[in-house]
Amino acid sequence: MATPPQPIALPESTSGGPWLARALGRIWLRGTCCKVRLLQAEALPAAGPAMLVLDGKPDFARALALVTALQRPVRCLLPEEACRGFWPQQLAARLGMILHGPEAPDRYSALVAAREALQQGEAVAVFAEAAAARVESIAPSCLSAARLAVEAEASRTDGLGLSIFPIFFQAASVPAGGADLLIYAAPPQRVSELLAGGDAEASLRALAGELENRLSDHPFRLEERDVQFFLHDLEAILRADLEADWAARPNWKQKTEGFELSRLLIECVEQLNVFNPPRLIALRIELEDYREQLRRGSLAQAEVEAAGDWWRSPVRRAWYWLESVAGFFLALYGLLNHLLPVGLFVWPGPLRKMNPKDPGQAWLLRALVVLGCYAAEVAFCAHEWGRAAAGYYTLTLPPSGLFLWRYQWLMKARMRLVYLAGRLPHRAEQLRHSRKALLAQLNRVRDEYAEASQPARPTESHV
Repeated sequence: MATPPQPIALPESTSGGPWLARALGRIWLRGTCCKVRLLQAEALPAAGPAMLVLDGKPDFARALALVTALQRPVRCLLPEEACRGFWPQQLAARLGMILHGPEAPDRYSALVAAREALQQGEAVAVFAEAAAARVESIAPSCLSAARLAVEAEASRTDGLGLSIFPIFFQAASVPAGGADLLIYAAPPQRVSELLAGGDAEASLRALAGELENRLSDHPFRLEERDVQFFLHDLEAILRADLEADWAARPNWKQKTEGFELSRLLIECVEQLNVFNPPRLIALRIELEDYREQLRRGSLAQAEVEAAGDWWRSPVRRAWYWLESVAGFFLALYGLLNHLLPVGLFVWPGPLRKMNPKDPGQAWLLRALVVLGCYAAEVAFCAHEWGRAAAGYYTLTLPPSGLFLWRYQWLMKARMRLVYLAGRLPHRAEQLRHSRKALLAQLNRVRDEYAEASQPARPTESHV
């Protein structure tokens, strides 16, 4: 007779959640997101058995975020392939995560260890996700989580009092850049309420179905209006992509008028908003990034075209490049000579308060200040290097000041536009790559949905 697999032993050193491992886990998370924020934390009990069902595929970063965000220890059930690398494995071991291999005996041993942890009044976290499409069967991950809860609740004759808490994740953009990881704890569902009466298999499927429904009710889903905006923008991008591809073909006369999104793609987006809102939000963020690139490129194109036809001349562009490169050190010399007058006018002080409203008086005041600064600089040069050097230095002051003024105009009015005009082809290529990458992700999502909902159904075109 074959020997039954032995359960994974519970590490004694991890029962209190080592503070050092939790601190290292927070530092590790800082490298991937700005901050972990736990929403509805009051829904989670401070003690007693609790089963946390994390929405999505097994992921070490999410498990670590949950463990470090909660005050009480949490045992996370994870496959070894989701915890690759030396430091993730060390953190998982110090935090009491239950790792298992792909083989059935390893998974069984991990489930036994998780059930024993629940029996001892600990909190256990497992990953589960609802089906990606509307199908009649229940997702296997939901059935596995429900079976663990049923076995733990039935381990005591008077009931364990186990509750299931759906946990949702969402990356939220922050103004300073990056993203915060939001963790939302949904209200609990007591296992005993769904196990009262009926046979064990019916109770198991009822609990698994209720769990899948709870996971489908994602708190971060988009509103219907936002979904329609997303579909409208998506249709515009698909039309632009088709027009760009057709424009590259010789003698192609077909237009995109009358083309619409396929019913399959619309249904895919709507179902994605129900079953996997974070992925839809990620697509929407990429679409917004593409639109921002398109807006900046259009502004650059309009600014260059509004400048006139001078930038189309290669001779004039070459002259401006030569003048900007060759005159850099002369402009730097002029800037050093005029640091004192520029500072007097820029620095908040008496001169800015004395600036008259009459333009003539204002220019007279500026001229007097510049001449006074010239006199001070010439006097200093004469004191340090003699009158001859001061005389030569005096001759360079007005030309360097005028060239500095000219160089400032050159950078703002000419070189900036020359630079924008030179980058227009590169911007167009970047825009094309971004559009193709976005559509490639969209096609993958559509194909996955088509395969999950109707494997025998041929893939339709997205327009």
